[in-house]
Amino acid sequence: MRLIVNLRRAVRLARLALPITLVGFLVVFSVVPLRLPHYTAVAPNWVLAATFFFATRRDDLVPAWAAFLLGLLFDVLAGGPLGLSALVLLLVREAGSFLAEPLRGRPFLFEWMCFGITALAAQLLGVLLATALAGALVALPTVVLQLMLTVLVYPAMVLALGLIARLLLEGV
Repeated sequence: MRLIVNLRRAVRLARLALPITLVGFLVVFSVVPLRLPHYTAVAPNWVLAATFFFATRRDDLVPAWAAFLLGLLFDVLAGGPLGLSALVLLLVREAGSFLAEPLRGRPFLFEWMCFGITALAAQLLGVLLATALAGALVALPTVVLQLMLTVLVYPAMVLALGLIARLLLEGV
């Protein structure tokens, strides 16, 4: 009997760790060099989209400390200014958590618009901080393209992460 209770507890903890693990996988996927020219410069910000998704659904699944650590991991792996992505991800997580209640029961287009505004704010903050830290301007066309791609892939991210969350987090 005790073994069954411990097994159930272990399965529940593994399910609760899934969102953080998924976002961690997206961090690594975002910095892995693909054989596409200039991919990393304009690739959608998968991590931002996933963090916003989980924050608007159940913010306890990606707590603030996890968003911060995942941002630090991204900075270390990508070679960016340490703490920049951590701050941006933390703010996106908090924005998503703040918007969770107003988004509940609304059409998806409203959520998509809110994500677009949040992504724009996050991108602007990231560019301003990176420019201030580096002392040089960031290439604006690549930033705009990355923002557009991030907003465009958000519905697919919602679909994929929604299916995974529904299957694996059911009853947790």
